[in-house]
Amino acid sequence: MTEKTDRTEEFDPEEEALLERLRKLKGGSAVSALNQERMKEFSRALGILKEYAEKAGGKISWQIGDPYPSMGYIRITGKDFRFFDAKPFAEAAKIASNVDAYALSKKGSVCLDFTFHGMTTSGK
Repeated sequence: MTEKTDRTEEFDPEEEALLERLRKLKGGSAVSALNQERMKEFSRALGILKEYAEKAGGKISWQIGDPYPSMGYIRITGKDFRFFDAKPFAEAAKIASNVDAYALSKKGSVCLDFTFHGMTTSGK
């Protein structure tokens, strides 16, 4: 007889990202794993940019494993971005592999994309 247990667990973004990464693996001779150091850097940048987005009135979204399994991004969208303190913003930009800013529409919406390479490590 199998005993059922009702477990309530807290959401852990790092564990969820790992599970999502494992779901995407298609086999092959190389094995990939999340790069723990890069995950810490990504988390630090995410914390900085969440605070920035709240102050600036922007929306923040993020993804790990998109557009490629070894990449991640943090995106802020909004109409008006003001730099209250450029130092933390510059720190997040320095952590990222690439930063892009572009207009989304003629109505004045702007998008800031912070791309992160090296989210996974591979071995044979």
